[in-house]
Amino acid sequence: MELETVKINIPAFAFYEQPFLGYENILRDHQNREWAFKGNRIYALNKNSKQPTQIFDFSASLKANILKMIPDSNGRFWVTTWNGGILQFDPEENTLKPVKILPKRIFNDISEWKYKDQLWLMATEINYALYLLDANQRFSKNYGF
Repeated sequence: MELETVKINIPAFAFYEQPFLGYENILRDHQNREWAFKGNRIYALNKNSKQPTQIFDFSASLKANILKMIPDSNGRFWVTTWNGGILQFDPEENTLKPVKILPKRIFNDISEWKYKDQLWLMATEINYALYLLDANQRFSKNYGF
């Protein structure tokens, strides 16, 4: 099997004076929609062509690089950033809102955990701590290293 090379047609942009081309990652949500991100932009994708059908440009409000994005089982999107903390992305409202109960630091990973019918998010802050976050943003606990 051979991998296919696809030329992505997105407007060129620079973030912190670095040119960006292509996507950082492609993911699929629970509604089978595909998404990608790069720099401080999120893209809704056509599943067949991988071309953006919608571009969410957060350059005016987000001065941090997106590192990871995940959908949770309730259909919400969570975004980790380099020095911007964790944010919740709402494509319907075209918003990216900070999780205010967490610090604005470097979060490099995030995953969902369901325990006793409660949805939790686990996130790692680079070189510092593991955070456990109630998905409704009412509670967080850090476990420092």
